Amino acid sequence: MNSNWNTFQLYPNEDIWLDCQATEIKQAEAATNLQTNQTARHYAYINHLCLHGFLRWLKENWELDSSYIVPSARELASIWELVNGTAITIGERRLVLIPHDAVDTAEFSVPQEWVDIPNFVASYYLPVQINLEQNWLRFWGYITHKTLKEKGVYDPIYRTYSVKSHDLIPDLDIILLAREICGSETANIPSLPLLPSTTAASLIDKLSQPSPYSPRLDIPFTQWGALLANDEWREQIYLNRTATTAKKMLVNLHHWLKNDFTESMKAGWCSVSEFFTTEPKLVTVRNTAHIKQAKLLNLQLQIKEQAVILLVALTPEADGRVGVLVQAHPYGSEKQLPAFLTLALLSDSSQQLYAVTSRERDSYIQLPHFHCEKGTNFYIKIAIADVSFVEEFAIDDDN
Repeated sequence: MNSNWNTFQLYPNEDIWLDCQATEIKQAEAATNLQTNQTARHYAYINHLCLHGFLRWLKENWELDSSYIVPSARELASIWELVNGTAITIGERRLVLIPHDAVDTAEFSVPQEWVDIPNFVASYYLPVQINLEQNWLRFWGYITHKTLKEKGVYDPIYRTYSVKSHDLIPDLDIILLAREICGSETANIPSLPLLPSTTAASLIDKLSQPSPYSPRLDIPFTQWGALLANDEWREQIYLNRTATTAKKMLVNLHHWLKNDFTESMKAGWCSVSEFFTTEPKLVTVRNTAHIKQAKLLNLQLQIKEQAVILLVALTPEADGRVGVLVQAHPYGSEKQLPAFLTLALLSDSSQQLYAVTSRERDSYIQLPHFHCEKGTNFYIKIAIADVSFVEEFAIDDDN
């Protein structure tokens, strides 16, 4: 089994060490924009890195007899909003990856959702240690659902099942043979009680309220599990929580004019050079210098996960106004935007002022160059199908 981290002699040789690629890190950062609180954003970040690192390893090391199935970006966002972990289906095998960034790997804990919700249950559970400073992943074994239920210690406070590291099977390649040499890898678990629709509606309303953490411990597990087991109910909780916190951090462009990007960095904005090796062309009335920032937005498309870059460029005007140019670009290896992507300018009352929609094979789209007085608020919206992002801006001298 190949490993890029053979220098780590303290760990068993069966361990898999993978580096986190730069494109995967950028996409993971974009994935955090789909969550409503810091805990969920952390789940999204580490799970995205874990998932795509593992898929890379699968392609290089396993000759799969059938294609793997990964939940859509929308489904992943609804799960990561509420619980840590990612499920992958490979043929008849279902695996759940559980990443963590703790240094101590003497114990492996799995959230109860993945163990006791029938349609969440997997045959195998893989712990993944992730180092966010050095950007590496360590896959250090797996355990079956049956063993987890038999040997796992249940914590009723945090609702987890935990086993010692020595209970893990270290060689992942055994999973390929497990169906042939072993019996059933899953234990029998009882069905969850059915929730009346009125009870579900009341619980969804309660769990949809903003919080700095997942509401997974706020109601009894039998109710919580029944809600998560229903795809529509789970997504409704996620959409409601997202809508409640949909007003993202307002970006004051006056700070950009003073080359102060501290606050906007917290909202995901960064230097254009982070995304472009060659500066994009900025077509305006006059060829003047621009102050530019860009942000990665991860589209939740059912057919394909794809990100786009939102670019905003400012030009101070002699009369005190600010010229604004907004573009949308494809990200990474993509050369073209998806067709029918709409880029729109909205007023502070959410009235659409301008809009442009991508066609087949557009390499970027751009709103007409516009001017703003100081004290102006406006919104930029990117939308495709039923997916949309809204970014709020102000030009306000708050000093």
